[in-house]
Order: sequence, then structure tokens, then C-alpha cells
Amino acid sequence: MDPQILYEDMRDLDQFQENNPDIKLQISYNQKQNFWQGKFEFNNKNYFFRIFYNYLYPNLPPSLFCFKNERDNIVWINEEWYGHVFLDGHLCLFTRDSGESGWRQSFRLGEVLKSFKSLINQTDNKKLSFLHQSKKYSIGDYAISS
Repeated sequence: MDPQILYEDMRDLDQFQENNPDIKLQISYNQKQNFWQGKFEFNNKNYFFRIFYNYLYPNLPPSLFCFKNERDNIVWINEEWYGHVFLDGHLCLFTRDSGESGWRQSFRLGEVLKSFKSLINQTDNKKLSFLHQSKKYSIGDYAISS
């Protein structure tokens, strides 16, 4: 990874921690495979995650994968829903707009984590629906409608 991007990520993480004292974040960078991994403790629950950078970054955003435990290879968001969480447009939880033109080059690591915290808050005991590229995805029953 470009050292400048790595520096900006580290600065972003510091700012995220400062602005979110209710989060206990443990995170490290795997230079060989180009991803961040860590543990996100919030509301007395642990969320393990990896954030991968697309080879076209910054033109495409990073992808977030959340795991039920450190050794899991299934992706987990809440008790009701299992599946992949991509930020590359396949299944997108955190985009501000749809399509490639909607991605911002300043889509930073701290923004991914902030969106993840927001998602956890919204999915505690209810289904979360969101729109992406004219399709509606509903987490819980994974209903997809055009």
C-alpha cells in the first residue's frame, strides 16, 4: 500500500477513536496481504473484521468483512443474517450513492468503521433495508426486489 494512504488510515483511526469513546478498537495492518484486521467492541459485544483494499483503490472503496469470531470464515452482521458484506457494489451497506460515480476518493477507513457502528445500532433487534442500484436489499430475510 502507498505509505501516504497508510499514514492517512492511521490518522483516521486516531480520529475515529477520539470521536467514539464508547468503542474499544484493536486493529492491525497486514502489509503482506494488504488488509486491516481487528476487533470492534461495542455494546458489550465483540465484532471481528477485516478491511481489504481493492486493487483499483482509491477509485473503488475498501471491502469490509465481519466475522463472528477470530477464526470464522463466514461473514456475520447480526443474529438473523449471514452473508457477504461488500463495499464494491455487489452488496453495499455503506455507500452514499449508487454506481461507480457515487464513490468518493476520500472514502476512508474511519468512515467505514463509523458506518459499521451505525449499522450495528440499527440492526440490534430489527431488519435493516437499504437501496443500492435500484434494488432493495433487506437484511434478515435477504429479500431482494428490483
